[in-house]
Amino acid sequence: MNTLSEPCTRIEKATPKEIPKILPDVLQSVRIIYELSKYYHTNERMKGLLTKISNQIIKRCRAQISIDDMLDGDVEKCMSDLDESINCCKEWKAICTRMQNQIKKYSTKKDQWNLHKDETIFAENEGFIQRCKDLKEICEGQLQFARKGANCVMPVFGGRRGPEITQNLLELEEKFKTSL
Repeated sequence: MNTLSEPCTRIEKATPKEIPKILPDVLQSVRIIYELSKYYHTNERMKGLLTKISNQIIKRCRAQISIDDMLDGDVEKCMSDLDESINCCKEWKAICTRMQNQIKKYSTKKDQWNLHKDETIFAENEGFIQRCKDLKEICEGQLQFARKGANCVMPVFGGRRGPEITQNLLELEEKFKTSL
């Protein structure tokens, strides 16, 4: 496991935006482990190792996302963090899939590497991406209904119904906050 220590330590300290640049090194180490290790020469153990790496990436992405920003702070920053996390997880899957295909193609153990089509490695990853998308919807609601973004001041409505429209919007905003 010492082969993975350095690249995984880099993941531990990276932001979601930086992680995709580290992943090729991590996966090269996984390839070396697969080729040389007596313990990690089975599909199940490699699947477990890749799943653990996936979970570590999710952990780093979760650390970047602030619920406080989403609910009471900088909603636009939270949306940016969510986008970075989504992109990071998508990149992880793409890079890992490419590397698995390369291992399958060039490995000296061609008869054993059968993970290149195993989607269960990415099940948590896909679930996390969906949760991030759900949180983005909450952020969008915050921007639309709770006026939490930059330059979100209530417009002035003219005419004799202006105050009524303003009051209706304030009530809608309050209902949104209560529901949230």
